[in-house]
Amino acid sequence: MSALLRHEWRRAGLAAGLAAPVALALTVALGAVAGRPDRLLLAGLEAVVPLALAMAAVSVMVRERLRELHLSLPVPHTATLARRLALIAGGAAVLCLAGTAVLVAVDSTGGPGGGPAALIWASPAVFLGGLAVLVTVATRSAAVAATAVGLLWLGEQLFAGLFAVHRWLHPFFMFATLRGGSDQSWLANRLTLLAAGALCLALAVLLLHRPERLLDEEDDQ
Repeated sequence: MSALLRHEWRRAGLAAGLAAPVALALTVALGAVAGRPDRLLLAGLEAVVPLALAMAAVSVMVRERLRELHLSLPVPHTATLARRLALIAGGAAVLCLAGTAVLVAVDSTGGPGGGPAALIWASPAVFLGGLAVLVTVATRSAAVAATAVGLLWLGEQLFAGLFAVHRWLHPFFMFATLRGGSDQSWLANRLTLLAAGALCLALAVLLLHRPERLLDEEDDQ
């Protein structure tokens, strides 16, 4: 790892970097205790890791306390934030790919195999992470962003039945593999989540081109 990447990793924060690995490890450990490690690994990949990554993204976005200095540098602060988020996401992706390979090997993916199996975790992670970044930038509040992401995640868990009854909601259901398996609408669901997450990230980048969006509420006072 280059000196720049090591620096960015430190600036992103140890908690953000370890959020997804620790969350997945704890989920798998619970699965081993319960005697269902494969099912809990699937749950960890599709449900727990995306939430952990979204919270890590919020942390990365608000962690930097020298934003005025960054605004005066020739390197855009947006690029700096992107590097830090990419490091966190990249490390988690390697771990998730290994977990996906295990599920494919034991035929416990819930249906999708091969390359599409990676969408089990990639789609909800991009969607929830992109939303976390967008809400953080739009509101300049870590509390609001974390609450919004947490409520959405919890709401989809508690009201999963609504996504089965109302088909127009299904494209945005993050837990389609856990709750419904791989039916004909699964791939459309995964691609819709990817597209929505990418749209959220694009909107966040547009907002970040406004310098005042890099300053939190306390900086404005």
